[in-house]
Amino acid sequence: MFLLYDLAVHLAVLFSLPYALVRAYREPRYREGWRERFGLLPKTANPLRLAGVWVQAVSVGEVMLARVVIAALHERRPDLRCNLTTTTATGRDLARRNLQGRIDSLCYFPLDLSHTVRRTCDRLQPALFVALETEIWPNLLRLLGRRAVPAVIVNGRISPAAFRRYRRARFFFRRVLRNLDLALMQTEGDAERLIALGMDTGRVKVTGNLKFDLLTPEAGDPHLEQALGIQTDELVFIAGSTMPAEEEMVLTAFEAAVAQRPGALLILAPRHPERWEEVAGLLTRRGVPFVRRSALTGEPFAARRVLLLDTLGELSRLYARGRVIFVGGSLVPRGGHNVLEPAAHGRPVIFGPHMDNFREVAERLLAGGGAVQVEDGTALAAAFRRMATDDSFFRRSGDAARQVVESNRGALERTLAHLEPFLRRFAAANC
Repeated sequence: MFLLYDLAVHLAVLFSLPYALVRAYREPRYREGWRERFGLLPKTANPLRLAGVWVQAVSVGEVMLARVVIAALHERRPDLRCNLTTTTATGRDLARRNLQGRIDSLCYFPLDLSHTVRRTCDRLQPALFVALETEIWPNLLRLLGRRAVPAVIVNGRISPAAFRRYRRARFFFRRVLRNLDLALMQTEGDAERLIALGMDTGRVKVTGNLKFDLLTPEAGDPHLEQALGIQTDELVFIAGSTMPAEEEMVLTAFEAAVAQRPGALLILAPRHPERWEEVAGLLTRRGVPFVRRSALTGEPFAARRVLLLDTLGELSRLYARGRVIFVGGSLVPRGGHNVLEPAAHGRPVIFGPHMDNFREVAERLLAGGGAVQVEDGTALAAAFRRMATDDSFFRRSGDAARQVVESNRGALERTLAHLEPFLRRFAAANC
């Protein structure tokens, strides 16, 4: 079965090559890291070939988790060597900016080809593999198992939609999961789904969602607000992590809301950097006055209605300043995005019906009164108006959102307790 899987992955890479070449031609940034993705890591990646921890963080959200987990591991093991891989360029950029001094190497995650993962392991020499969120790569896990390298999933989750896809090949994943030593899952539902796929019950633990521990509410960032030209008394709407088709609905809802509260500002933050130009074109076609974040220099700028956040790493800080906050990927069937960041700032969150990726978090916020779920653009406009005008509702919902976050902390300590036996093995590997 592994041979057939390996052949299928090779064929998939081969057939996707024309698309990859066209995209690389159109987007120079896409050309980066292909040698690393095929296991050809630079000599600077673990040049001394010392055993260490290999942490895999797919993109921005997982890199933020990696920063907290790696810092906590270093507190327990100051001599810990850590090699971090990411799947996306944005995740790599964030890691480069935020994890300097904490990691020994930073590379792209390899394609799950047998020879590729073998070369990567030969270079990194992991004594422990830690995947943030759920990463089930058959060839990688099989090779780690052959080398007696423990593999652990941290902050794991399996959405119902993902479970249905995995279940179609349950007979195969049952064998793959034998090579996974421990799975630390966010919820009981996640744990049950992984066990249903064939994971041994004794190797599945529920530790909670690390993202509750990741959040440290701040009063805001006056310097950032000044750089963006946000006035002290300005009403700020934020639409974060939006996906295609959502920007249209957000703009329509915002225009309906500001009819009652003129002078408001909408901060619009598309989920993916490659869509910044697309959203700028949408704003231009609709005749909406807007300014790009990247064009601001701290000087006063012309009147605008929308600020297009075409930068990375600022959205989470801006949530502290927003009054009306919508988190995207939820009005369209994309599974939703992280709603905890605004909640930690005491801001009620508005999201759509598609929250499969964050179902438990969404349910807790709704049950606690810290969120509003809407079905469509019309309901979004109504939620915008209420959040902007009903001060009592805003304060009550914001307090409830913060309380949900505070009452669910503790996953980090539980996670570290389960990782401690593996860290002892790491220490022995370097003796």
